[in-house]
Amino acid sequence: MDDGIGMTMMIKDHGTFSLYKPDRLKDDAKLCARIDAGGLFVRSNGLDWYTIADVGPTGNTFAMVKDGRVISASVDPSTLWPIDCTLIETDQRCEVGYVYDGSTLAPYVEPLDAMKTRLAARIDADAEKVRQRFLTPGDGMQFVYREKFEQAQAVQQMGEAAANALPSETAEKQFPTLCAGLGYDAPTLWGCAEIVLDKFAEFSALTLTIERVRLSAKAAIRAAGDHASVRAAYEAAAWPT
Repeated sequence: MDDGIGMTMMIKDHGTFSLYKPDRLKDDAKLCARIDAGGLFVRSNGLDWYTIADVGPTGNTFAMVKDGRVISASVDPSTLWPIDCTLIETDQRCEVGYVYDGSTLAPYVEPLDAMKTRLAARIDADAEKVRQRFLTPGDGMQFVYREKFEQAQAVQQMGEAAANALPSETAEKQFPTLCAGLGYDAPTLWGCAEIVLDKFAEFSALTLTIERVRLSAKAAIRAAGDHASVRAAYEAAAWPT
């Protein structure tokens, strides 16, 4: 196999290894010792795995391949256990994730559409992480935020004088979640409502920025024509801090 720059890549396919029970009667002291110790054995095309493993490092890279992808690789074959895997040996670079088609070995290149889908989903996840930096986490807390906002709107409609004139029992009955902030957020019901509405306005402005970044980044990812452009579109997303 030629690596594209004039050098020949050596790839030796040792086949797919599966469990077997070796013959105890063979004149092989090391094999018999492993049998006596209760060891497991795998072989491929009659070749026992330990025949390779016991040789130790040779300068080549050994790799286990499953479903066409390298799942483990090492220069020391004894660190691998290729049960139900194909074992290949090469003198060139080989890493986890490489693709092996039975004759050639190369780095995995993610399909462009798959990369776009993956990074678009990551943009959505990134947007949510940014939102959560400005919120107290928890589904229950989201309900509290909504209740406070709705109660603050109702207080605003009443007007400052009417809201602050409410007896405490009446205020707590009509606006229980908002009243929890009395003495902490503000000394009056109206003051608590103003704080909630101001915070909601600030967060609305923030979510506007986040949403614009999210949508523009996903549009740029969709429009990108190659892998580098997709990656650049993802990395260009400028989230608020």
